[in-house]
Amino acid sequence: MSTAIIDQSEFKPEFILKKKYFISHKTEDIYDYFNIDPEPIGQGSFGIVYKGTEKETKQVRAIKQIGVAHIKDKT
Repeated sequence: MSTAIIDQSEFKPEFILKKKYFISHKTEDIYDYFNIDPEPIGQGSFGIVYKGTEKETKQVRAIKQIGVAHIKDKT
């Protein structure tokens, strides 16, 4: 088994991950913010991934739909 080392120059310097990029903290309808392609681009054991385009910025994002059974109750 080999481990690949990723050259940091491969990452886009403008790529910054912020909490506001995640929809989980929003309470409005996701369709108010995104146009979502109906055809899935991937699927795993926890959900289905769709291609979504943010209406305001036109940026393309991966949007994962997770089944309620996979969400842990934090209360």
